[in-house]
Amino acid sequence: MQTLSYKIEAHNGLHARPCVSIIALSRSTGCSILLSCNGNEAAAQNPIDLMALGGPDAETNYRLRLRGRMKNP
Repeated sequence: MQTLSYKIEAHNGLHARPCVSIIALSRSTGCSILLSCNGNEAAAQNPIDLMALGGPDAETNYRLRLRGRMKNP
């Protein structure tokens, strides 16, 4: 498992378009992606769950955990 930390600097935080991109990445690579923020966690399967993790705050930090092997192209 690999863990990455990101600070979202966009004033509107993690919104629908990036959430859908994260879900598409999870599906295309075959990896399981779990995001956590402010003590809450959500799997990269539903954009609403991802957007509910944190508010639109430039100080919001997200942690991503990736598990699994990437699919061969």
